[in-house]
Amino acid sequence: MEPLYEDNLYTVTPSRLRTPKQTFTMSKIEYVSLRAPYLIMSLPIALASFGAVFAFGRYLYTAEIAVLIGLAIALPIIGAQFGVMKLHSLALRDGDPVVYGRIDRLRKVRAAIDAAIDAREQAHLARGGSDHG
Repeated sequence: MEPLYEDNLYTVTPSRLRTPKQTFTMSKIEYVSLRAPYLIMSLPIALASFGAVFAFGRYLYTAEIAVLIGLAIALPIIGAQFGVMKLHSLALRDGDPVVYGRIDRLRKVRAAIDAAIDAREQAHLARGGSDHG
């Protein structure tokens, strides 16, 4: 079966999603959400680092100021690189499993999953199914 997306970590086919730790049946996935929680978590730390420099800068050594400013700049940049994709399904027993990874790669995986879900829905409608459950 031709993969909709494939790299060294993830493979998405019309029937399966394979991750490094688990394989999911595509028919059980109802929808997918993608978030960047590390970016959100890094922003208060970055602001606190800037605040420490402004509040206590006259008491800090130049190297300490450089570290705090570097931290304030680097954390949001690093946090923006990683994300969490949540697979939503009432049929999965483990609750809603999550997949962690680089956000750019997870966006591609999500697009492939969306294409598989769309194809599944189109096939269901073509067989005479209805939009209502």
